[in-house]
Amino acid sequence: MVVDSQEQEKIVESLIERKVDGIVISVLDTKKMTPLINKAVSQGIKVATFDSDAPASNRAFYVGTNNYELGQESGKSLVKIVKEKNLHQRHLRVLIMTGVKESVNMQERIEGFKDATEELDLEFVDMVESYDDINRASELLENYVKKNPHFDLFFSAGAWPLFSPPEGMISYKRWKENGGIAVIVDTFYPIVFAADKGLADALVGQDFKGMGRLSVENMYKLINGDEVKETMIYTGLEYGNVDNYEDLLKRKKPWEIK
Repeated sequence: MVVDSQEQEKIVESLIERKVDGIVISVLDTKKMTPLINKAVSQGIKVATFDSDAPASNRAFYVGTNNYELGQESGKSLVKIVKEKNLHQRHLRVLIMTGVKESVNMQERIEGFKDATEELDLEFVDMVESYDDINRASELLENYVKKNPHFDLFFSAGAWPLFSPPEGMISYKRWKENGGIAVIVDTFYPIVFAADKGLADALVGQDFKGMGRLSVENMYKLINGDEVKETMIYTGLEYGNVDNYEDLLKRKKPWEIK
């Protein structure tokens, strides 16, 4: 997986030089990638995006989550938990973790989250950038909590920090045990496992299998001269909370990143 925008640019340039038939890409830096996508299209290469879009480019279609809606649903989950804990009249401090700040999907998720939580008295104290690196993310979160434990809510726009073994998240786990509330995007097995161990109050997941299948199917159509009428092909959401973590774990295959 490419998590460096400059490396991604080099790969796309190489694909253009090789005159491939089609490119399906999850865009890291929209501003940098848009001209390259347009260059590829101008040379007859079919280009589509998945997961993270470049909406101002000439790409044929986007497949993936409605990221604004994903952020909204995450925010709604947070508001529900805050109200259940009778904290909705309090001034609450929020930490956000993002992937790459320039990615459109991250920006849309955070915008949706903020819009959905407007009824609460929130102070967004910081935003940490993981660069989609799971090792970096867990270290960032642990170090942040050690130095700045006095925040109340945590929203992670991706699953990165919870891929680490729960027993390694000592400071974060202590923060949760002291009343911290966390909502995390994605419902991979390791994330649900960590959430079930008390590291997240709610999860909102994506349909990555659907993204992969629909991206390939529709790119195949384009390359073979068939029309793809939809330019925004949205896949669904999956919800996790303390009431269904056990059921989610039964339905998912155990795996971990080493």
